[in-house]
Amino acid sequence: MATLVVRLKTSGMFCELAHTVAAAGYADAHDLALRPVWLGGLYSPPGQDAWPQLFDQPETPSHVALDIGNRDPRIHPYRLVSPRGPELPSVYQVRYKCRDFLAPPASRGQAARLIRQYVVPRPEVLAAKRELRDRIEPGTIGLHLRGPGRLHGGAAWLYDQLCMGKPPYEAYFRIVDRQLGADSRVLLCTDAGCVADRVLRRYGRNRVIQASQHLPDEGEPHLAKRFDPHGLAVDALCDAWLLASCSFLVHGNSNLSNFVLCLNPDLAHADIFAGVYPCC
Repeated sequence: MATLVVRLKTSGMFCELAHTVAAAGYADAHDLALRPVWLGGLYSPPGQDAWPQLFDQPETPSHVALDIGNRDPRIHPYRLVSPRGPELPSVYQVRYKCRDFLAPPASRGQAARLIRQYVVPRPEVLAAKRELRDRIEPGTIGLHLRGPGRLHGGAAWLYDQLCMGKPPYEAYFRIVDRQLGADSRVLLCTDAGCVADRVLRRYGRNRVIQASQHLPDEGEPHLAKRFDPHGLAVDALCDAWLLASCSFLVHGNSNLSNFVLCLNPDLAHADIFAGVYPCC
């Protein structure tokens, strides 16, 4: 069996993992082994490949058949974990500088199989937040709420359809409130300190389990240039695996939420943009 080497380095964690899952699907279909390489990217120590530091690395044959990057159309990720919706009307493309938008995953079961086979965090990575996993009891609500930082992937257009602000806190809180039982807890995963403050004020420190650690005020910690790359990667991966272990997920539009829905294809969830996506 020959090897498909896919080089990933320029995007956030779950955009990169969406590419990896797409590459895994291509490798499976063409009888290739898969070898992801994260060298020189956002999560790589200087001169090191971050992938084997974070994930199990499958043994690969010595012969390399294909060596491709994360923009190669053969591994375009938007067929599995992170599909793209139809193009927005031209007036919106100009206004939001975005041709289309990130849509919910359409093939959660197929993506889950590929994730289980190819995207396996090293035990010490997930052990970094074992004490939080022990606090996730039946009925825990996972809340993934992104900050007001750089909006891309059509998120700005979707927010404007709700007319509730950026981020639209009340759209999330409305769903969380419906799911809360007398003893329920909320596992909060966010990329922004301002979001953590708002959720803690709403639900209280006794009820909120705060998972995320590397939090610039506005969000997008992988662009903040002030966090340890490995620590940032561990934080992001733990967030996803913790959310996938909850009983219910409340989320918006993001690569992380899409990945969690594929990581646990049976996870019950509510998307604040349900009914807003055009033609989805």
